[in-house]
Formats: sequence, structure tokens, C-alpha cells
Amino acid sequence: MMSVEIFETITLINPDQWNGLTEGQPFATWQWLQADEALSGDGQARYVLLTNHGDLQAGAVCSVQSRFHSRLLQASFGWLPRHFPYVRCDMPFFLNSGLFFADPTQCNRLLPELLAAVKTVATQERALFYSFDHLLVVDPAWPFLQRQNLHCIQHISEAYLEICWASQAAYLDSLSDPSREEYLHIQELLKQQSILIETAVPTAEDPTALHRLICEFALQNKKPHQFPRDFFSTAFTLLGLSSKLIVARQNHHLLGCLVLLQDARQWLIRWPGLATEHALRAEVYSAMLAASIQQVILAKGQRLYLGVIDPHALQNLGATFEKRFGLTAVRNRPLHWLAGKLLKFTANPDAVH
Repeated sequence: MMSVEIFETITLINPDQWNGLTEGQPFATWQWLQADEALSGDGQARYVLLTNHGDLQAGAVCSVQSRFHSRLLQASFGWLPRHFPYVRCDMPFFLNSGLFFADPTQCNRLLPELLAAVKTVATQERALFYSFDHLLVVDPAWPFLQRQNLHCIQHISEAYLEICWASQAAYLDSLSDPSREEYLHIQELLKQQSILIETAVPTAEDPTALHRLICEFALQNKKPHQFPRDFFSTAFTLLGLSSKLIVARQNHHLLGCLVLLQDARQWLIRWPGLATEHALRAEVYSAMLAASIQQVILAKGQRLYLGVIDPHALQNLGATFEKRFGLTAVRNRPLHWLAGKLLKFTANPDAVH
């Protein structure tokens, strides 16, 4: 008989059991989720587990949220989740599906119970609605969830780059002539302005300056994210060798930063920061992305997840778009119908993260 357990922290779950469930899924181990709990100020973690005679069969990574991740919804209705929270199911670090199955072929059999358990969490938290976010159409859960009368929302497309080059030179040779010429032009332009892109020792950098840069970048992109002042010092203490810091400097003054996270041969760009008033901010950001690719090539990485980037930069880097979707339901049926009408006007690829 299947049993349902709900936990408020990953530390209450057996690490070996959890890692066995998520084996092969990047940035989904017990250790990554423990780090996210310490770093995330967005919500309160909830973990839903389905077990059969003690064997972990399926799990859902959820959080109770008090703000919207859509910049348009947060700007217009940010007061709503402060009073009526919602339950979100996804992977916080990786921005991936938060649903896991020990045997993916049993997905359709287990999903009804897993969905019911997520609804239970929403009821316990008096949540206005619940959502399954950052789903791919090839995810095992997608067909079942689509049949549940949930509202579908398209998230901003994210990008990734398959790393198949032995050197940076080989990567540059693989680019189109215009992309390669733009790369060289940016490098020369930054050199003329004494702007240096390099990897840095996190403990040697000013955490206040790093914090200012990521907040500036988030504000410019109208992202409702909030970062505590000790964010970087906490992050690098927790992540250690699983992270690299890339910075841009001009005459020893920080202009930009981003963090590379590593899980085996999978890499992920997180927490970009940029001096948004600088005249060459676009070129600085592009150069930091190029430096990230170089680091992953040197480390013999397999794939680099770039996150949300400008389509022009995507084309120049030779990366691939990945379309992701969210499925959401309001617990009150009349409000669920009304939300469907509202989402047609507010939820679009430029609005949802």
C-alpha cells in the first residue's frame, strides 16, 4: 500500500533514499536542496514522498510562496500572495520540474496519488492555488497533468549549450562567421577600455559589491527577486568547489559577475550581476557568458545551462532554446475559471519565470 509523507525540510529525509530517487537528474540531490533551503528567501520548502513498504517510489519538491515569480503579476497583484500564499512545484536551483519517479514507466500510476498529496499541501497551507512549473512537453508527467483541467502558462524560454569541443579555439571555429567576428570585436572593445573578464576567488571579493550588482541586474530586468546582504558569503560557503565566480573589472572596479554551478558534468549559470548604467553593459555580459563557456570546456563539461538570455546572444553563442511551461489550478472553482481569463492577458513568455 502506498504511503504519503510530507516534510518541511530536506534534512528530515534520508539522503541516500532521496539521491536514489533523483539519480541522473542534475542539481536535484539532497545536498543541492539543502543549499537551496539556506539560500532561498522565496518560500518555505515542502517535500511530498510516496513510499511503498518503505521504498521511495515518487517525490515532489514544493514550496509555499508569498510572492509571484511573474514580474507582471507581482507588480499588479503582489499583495495577493502575501495574504493568500500558493504552492509551487519545481526545482528552485535548476528551474526544472519538481516531480521525480523511481521508475518513470510507473509515472501514470503514481501521479494521481502524488497530485492528491500536493493538493493536500495546498489545503493545509490554505493556499489560493497550486502550480507545477518549468515542465517540458517530453516530461513523463506532462500528458497526465494536461488532462487535469489546469491552466497552461508558457514560461520564458531558457537556453543550453551542448559542450562538444576540446578547446575554446575549436568552439570559436564552430561559430558562424558573423558570430565569431562579433566575439572578437567585443574582446577587442573591452581590451581597449581596460575591462578584464576573469575567474575570481570568492572570499577575496567584496560581498557588498557583488550584492549590489545582482540587485541592479534583477531590478533592470524587472525581476521580483530579493537577495539578503550575506547571500554571496553564504552561497560560497555552502557550495564550495561546486561553484566558480566570474567577474568583470575595469581598473579594479567590479562591473559584473555571475556564478557557475557544477554537478558532475552539468553546469549552470546563476545569479548574474551587472552595473546597468555602464555604456558597455551588454558587451560585458556577453563576454562573461563566453568566459563561462570557456571554463566548462576546460573542465570537460557536457552541458551548460545558460538560463534566460537575449535571443541575439543565444544565436551568437550557438545555444539552443528550451521551451518550458507551467500548469496551475485555483482551488476555488469559480476563481479557477476567472483566473483562466486573467492569465490570457497577464501570463505570456515575457512575464513568467
